[in-house]
Amino acid sequence: MDFFADIRRAGILIGKIIGLYLFLTLVLSAGAGEIAYHSSFLLLEDTILFFLTAALLEDKKSYVQSLVFLMAVFCSVFFIRAITPTEMKAFDIYMYFSFVFAIADFSIVIVATCSPGWKGRIAGFLSLCLFLPILIAWGFFFSEHAWLDVQAVMAVFQTNLQEAVSYILKLRRC
Repeated sequence: MDFFADIRRAGILIGKIIGLYLFLTLVLSAGAGEIAYHSSFLLLEDTILFFLTAALLEDKKSYVQSLVFLMAVFCSVFFIRAITPTEMKAFDIYMYFSFVFAIADFSIVIVATCSPGWKGRIAGFLSLCLFLPILIAWGFFFSEHAWLDVQAVMAVFQTNLQEAVSYILKLRRC
């Protein structure tokens, strides 16, 4: 009797994995406008990672809420790319989604498994490290109404510090 119950549970889990994989593939493909078959395996890896982490952690509701929040913040940059004249390839979307999913998942595991005395410090440090690039992308968008691309980053790195300070001082006088 236990053997058939185990097979049934395994079948339900495989069904959930396939269902979440298909859901992620359809949502990301709708956003990209095409299906990238050669890179959709990354979504399968994310789905398996999701179920493994959910089995590892005790508070599954908190895990899912944290993951949804982090993914909403990380994927908010897609909004910038959608409203600016920037080309998005399906492969790039799949790669970015898979990367930030793994980063978000591992960050949740790190915070959940650390000692209570360090939990706040580690969560704060990870939040700073993870949200800073997103904040920079949004800040650049609000100031320049454009996507932060390679040319913009190179312009910032090549700017002379004295030149930047004098420009800011001129702006303050006006």
